[in-house]
Amino acid sequence: MIRRGFQWSIGIRERIPVWDHPWLSNAARILPSTHHHLEWTSITISDLLVTPQKQWNMELINVFFDNATAINIFNTPLFPSVTHDVPVWKFERDGAYSLKSAYKDILNHDVAVVEHRVPGN
Repeated sequence: MIRRGFQWSIGIRERIPVWDHPWLSNAARILPSTHHHLEWTSITISDLLVTPQKQWNMELINVFFDNATAINIFNTPLFPSVTHDVPVWKFERDGAYSLKSAYKDILNHDVAVVEHRVPGN
């Protein structure tokens, strides 16, 4: 459950791995799928950025990733105010973990709980 709620807010200095880490805005994880990907196992988010401007390197991303993945990357926001990579809790606006939002997520996604849900408040 904690892994489902954890996501990175992207800065410019740290080294978040591209593969199998929650950093896309849609919370999907990218797995290596081609021989090019497998050759570049240590690629990080900072490798995909034009750093002084904190923008996606569109040319590199369009060459290296399939169209759907590239669109997901381009739709992931880069906030100028975030200068360091920060782990955030995606179920809260401020990114801070709360027991209340974790509980709501469990109620909405735990199969055992959903099966026993009754209508109404």
